[in-house]
Amino acid sequence: MDNGGTVGTGGTVDNGGTGGTGGAGGTSGLPVCAGGTPPFGVCFVNDADVLPFPAPFPQIQLNVPSTGTNGPAAATIVDVGTGTAPAQCESARVIGARGASDWWFQAQAAGRLWTIGVRGLGGAPLVRKNDSVTLDLDWSGSTAGRAYGPPAGKLQLSDAAATPLLWSVATYGNVTMGGPGWLMFARGDALLCQTTDTCDIGGYDVAFAVNGEMATLPAFGAANLGGYHVANGALIKGASPPQCYDSYGQAYVAAAAKIQ
Repeated sequence: MDNGGTVGTGGTVDNGGTGGTGGAGGTSGLPVCAGGTPPFGVCFVNDADVLPFPAPFPQIQLNVPSTGTNGPAAATIVDVGTGTAPAQCESARVIGARGASDWWFQAQAAGRLWTIGVRGLGGAPLVRKNDSVTLDLDWSGSTAGRAYGPPAGKLQLSDAAATPLLWSVATYGNVTMGGPGWLMFARGDALLCQTTDTCDIGGYDVAFAVNGEMATLPAFGAANLGGYHVANGALIKGASPPQCYDSYGQAYVAAAAKIQ
């Protein structure tokens, strides 16, 4: 991922962090942002990882190792299953919410065996053993030299005909627009709520477009759109320094899986 502001292959992130001077937003009169958790989770781990990862420092998620396939990589599915993912996947890197996987697969790609578990995006596997697929994974663990934001990255699995099967992203900053091209998401114009965290200014609905179909989802919402099940996290705008330690805000996550 381009930490200066690109997301996936078609989107940008504005890391300017210019909104707000205190972050509390208490005079706006807006309702408090609804609580919740992302309605999905995508975990991933490879055979070179040593678990558990080192514990992060308080407030600063350091030591989550970066990894990836160095762009789209040809892959072969070597195993598929349902339920709890193997290789401690659910205790490793996760985009979205942690929890037991509905289904999982293992793929040989870029010299590594990757284990990927999926929850909340349909209960049946989207691949079969020996399928030829493309895996595009780019994950950057947060480091003090980059930013004091959360880890961020993307994952996309496509079949032999280049049809996307599974996509997920974790990013940070004041997201304005992003997506891999076949799917795009954009921040709503209106500030919809305020948070109780003085380093956050408020939250937004997120508009998605997939295969010519469009829908706007609230925080933690989901919908079937353009042949895919799309799931939304919470898009929170962060305050800028020197009031807060982190101008990049909370992680924003989203995912989509092809409907069978």
